[in-house]
Amino acid sequence: MQFEASHTVRLAGITILTALLLLLSIVPLQAAPGVYNIGETPEPTQEPQPTQEPQPTQEPQPTAVPDSGRGRPSLDISKSAGASDVQIGESFDYVISVSNRGDASAFDVVVEDSLPGSLTLEGASASDGAVTVSGSSVRVQIDRIRPGDTVTIRIRVSVNSFPENGAIQNVATILGGASAAAAINVAVPPPTPEVIEEPPPEPVAEAPPVPVALPSTGGSAIPSAALLLVLALGLFALGAGVRRRR
Repeated sequence: MQFEASHTVRLAGITILTALLLLLSIVPLQAAPGVYNIGETPEPTQEPQPTQEPQPTQEPQPTAVPDSGRGRPSLDISKSAGASDVQIGESFDYVISVSNRGDASAFDVVVEDSLPGSLTLEGASASDGAVTVSGSSVRVQIDRIRPGDTVTIRIRVSVNSFPENGAIQNVATILGGASAAAAINVAVPPPTPEVIEEPPPEPVAEAPPVPVALPSTGGSAIPSAALLLVLALGLFALGAGVRRRR
């Protein structure tokens, strides 16, 4: 009985092994991730590549102003002066308007204005964008101008000297695009009156005192006191003679 039982177990094991071998021959084994099939050569692991250093960011280039058309921006610039006739020392404003008359937004628009030597820059402002002042030059960086929008720039100046030909021409320019100018006339300064210094008057010399001459009494050299004494003696003698006659 023991021999038959062990024989039966062996036959069952052989049968199971034979079935597994047949099953393996029909269905190929799927390799799990990280597990290689027997007989296959594993692929070499790739080494990590060095990280590239970031490149410096390039400054944005101003958008060129194309011709008007659908789907493209069209920038227009105008400039005016707050006065037509000014005098030396007077202040006024330049007003610059940049409008987008196209059908698309314009990006990175730059407006520049360099003042001539007859003008002194007092200040600058813009309704949109960043304003930079360097000496007598004004630069406005506008990130975006949408279709139909207008950016207004104001520049405050004063006249410091009389220009050649009496006129000042000032130009504002869109970088890579159009420009606009405005002219003013400077009044000729009046001539400075010449001041003539007169010499101080000479002092008037005082006249010396004029001696007062007494009227002459007949050319006598006897002093007046002696004359009075003689007259008194004569009257005394006359009185004495009259008394004796009586």
